[in-house]
Amino acid sequence: VEGNQLVQPSEVYNYGPLNYYQRPDERYTAGAFGRYQINEHVETYTELMFMDNQSNAQIAPSGAFGLSVPISCDNPFLSDQQVGVICGANGLGSGDTQDVVVLRRNVEGGPRNQDLRHTSFRGVLGFRGDINDTWRYDVSGLYSEVSMENTYNNDLSNAKIQNALNAVLDEDGNVTCQSVVDGSDPNCVPWNIWETGGVTPEAAEYLTLPLFARGTTTQKVFNAFVAGSLGDYGIKLPSANNGVEVVIGTEYRKEELNFNPDEGFRLGLGAGQGGATVAVDGAYDVTEYFMEASIPLVEGAAFAEEVTLDLGYRYSDYSTDVTTDTYGVRGGWAINQDVKLRASFQRAVRAANLRELFRPQGLNLFDMDVDPCGGATPERSFEDCARTGVTAAQYGNILNSFAGQYNQLEGGNTELQPEESDTYSVGFIWSPEFVDGLVLSVDYYTIEIEK
Repeated sequence: VEGNQLVQPSEVYNYGPLNYYQRPDERYTAGAFGRYQINEHVETYTELMFMDNQSNAQIAPSGAFGLSVPISCDNPFLSDQQVGVICGANGLGSGDTQDVVVLRRNVEGGPRNQDLRHTSFRGVLGFRGDINDTWRYDVSGLYSEVSMENTYNNDLSNAKIQNALNAVLDEDGNVTCQSVVDGSDPNCVPWNIWETGGVTPEAAEYLTLPLFARGTTTQKVFNAFVAGSLGDYGIKLPSANNGVEVVIGTEYRKEELNFNPDEGFRLGLGAGQGGATVAVDGAYDVTEYFMEASIPLVEGAAFAEEVTLDLGYRYSDYSTDVTTDTYGVRGGWAINQDVKLRASFQRAVRAANLRELFRPQGLNLFDMDVDPCGGATPERSFEDCARTGVTAAQYGNILNSFAGQYNQLEGGNTELQPEESDTYSVGFIWSPEFVDGLVLSVDYYTIEIEK
């Protein structure tokens, strides 16, 4: 708009100058560690950690981002030229309305602001000690909690934009909103985007929508293990001086997530949000059993200063009806004091986290220059686009986003199976005695991931 005339824009809005390049961050941490020897077999210990983190970000103003709004041909803000472009060119006149795609930043209202705060607490209480000369134990419990608060200011309400653009004349000939006349929104203030300088501070204030979300995650862990040297029972190889070292234990873990956005977030009322922010509420627990063993194979032999084999295994049983096995084998061969060879194999798994399991389906915003299924001549075939939900009637008729941003439907799935990975590695370490402090190492890794 120039003056009160619609013109072809010569450039797009530059949002960069108002976006923080790096958001400020303020953090406070505190911690305490303690231990007390009760007797020769029992030592109690504790760990307490606290963190409070606050970060504020600024991004460019919100606005009407391609919102389709019915505009009355009798809108009192429209100039004759604008009526001709919007209505006359489409054979419409007084009493008619025309749907208009509105792309207008709230430059008068200023940038958006996000205040993000995290507060976390972690506490551990445990007991450990020697059972006898061979065995030692460690039993502990952990509780941790992380809370989050997200305050989002100066976004606009899509519903208020619709109301504010539906301007009419009241009985006294003053410009007002139709929603004021019919009583559906008596607080509405008309938004005059049809004239340079036409937006009033009152209109900019009316359009704003404050948003707030709060979330909490908690974790409870109980862990117990015993460790000992089987060499005390004579369990060792004839070629080694030391016996087999073992660790046997169990762990129970429970994780909970509760995320509560306010109504504005939850219903997707914010113009600058790209979609609804869904609430998430879920929990799972897992019981695990594990063991590790370190086996000296050869010690003090020619060309075999030390040869060891390390084994590990963990079984996990999740409340989501998933069980996993992780295991590893690692070998080391110290040819002499200077040269050591090593190799390993590790099977690892990653079970789905709480959001991946329990997040309801909802729309999220992402950046993409061109929709491969958009435009009159899409880049991808109809068969490809049909897999994303595009119908035959939509194919070739989907508009590309003016802003280079698109929505995607995503959500959790309680049937998700763990990801698995296998890692193989070989390498060597060289630490020559004639160069004090020099350590050189070379390792080769190959990682295979199966989802």
